[in-house]
Amino acid sequence: MRHTWFFISYALGSLVVPLLVMAQSDWVYYGQDPGGMKYSTLKQINTSNVANLQRAWTFHTGDNGGFFSSTPLVVSNVMYFTTASGVYALEADTGKQLWKYDAQRAARRGVSYWPGDGQVGPRILANIGTKMVALDAKTGIPAPEFGANGSVDMQTSWGSPPAIYKNLAIAGGGLPVVRAWDLRTGALVWTFKLIAQPGDPGHETWTADSWKDPGGTNVWGFLSVDAERGMVFAPVSQAGTDYSGVERAGDNLYADCIVALDANTGKLKWYQQLVHHDIWDYDLAAQPTLIDIDQNGRRIPAVVQHTKMGMLFIYDRLTGKPVFGVEERPVPQSEVPARRRLPHSRFQ
Repeated sequence: MRHTWFFISYALGSLVVPLLVMAQSDWVYYGQDPGGMKYSTLKQINTSNVANLQRAWTFHTGDNGGFFSSTPLVVSNVMYFTTASGVYALEADTGKQLWKYDAQRAARRGVSYWPGDGQVGPRILANIGTKMVALDAKTGIPAPEFGANGSVDMQTSWGSPPAIYKNLAIAGGGLPVVRAWDLRTGALVWTFKLIAQPGDPGHETWTADSWKDPGGTNVWGFLSVDAERGMVFAPVSQAGTDYSGVERAGDNLYADCIVALDANTGKLKWYQQLVHHDIWDYDLAAQPTLIDIDQNGRRIPAVVQHTKMGMLFIYDRLTGKPVFGVEERPVPQSEVPARRRLPHSRFQ
């Protein structure tokens, strides 16, 4: 079955309310805020009137390739999103197309918005194939000052848009790195390697030369940013193949870790590994959520990691210390030659 993708906006009475325009009138980040709270203060639509919603407009993208999962951003009544054929900007209250940037292999989960810095105007960041493209938010034209004619080559594809911190676009992708680029010029600012390198703490968790090219150990989901404290949080996938670890005995850092980095420099602040030597495909897929927790009269800035295991891991955002404790439990050991299983962390 082939599907043609489109947007539908709904109106309540005579007031037009685009379906995805929520908290504070704008939806500037994938998760509403840089910390992925996804919380809306919108009260116009509620349980008493939701039954009265009527269709206000429909926009057909014309794409029929499937895999449409873009979360639109809405900034100052303009809706930005990606499809298989490029990047769109629409009037949020009418569905009128303002511009389209034609491109193949656009990141299917959406775009990022940078408000500019006074000298450079607002830009839309989109991943197109292996390139990160910076588009003028008003015109959809690539910003010529950014990289080479408006794009930088990441040498990897990534289905999620970059995180925005100050004038930096911070991105993961198919390579075992997290990197930051200058949003004005496209210059690479810093790189953090998600495989513990020779001489680094944790390198001993890789046996022999298995650290050189294990596969995985990357970030394919969304990053979260604590702008106030200058920190970025990366949910890292597992190493190697999904259900076998014969070729990579050891804990395999930083696979299956939530990694906290200095957003300005890319320096490691702390990490927590949720699964050691993963052979269950338990890689971290969800965007970390930044919340505050009141505990014993003290407010703790925390980061919450959702997992495929159906558990929540909650850590102090500054120190990486578990807020409610984490228990390590042993698991049965494998009888397959050269393969072993290690205890894995579980939320208590």
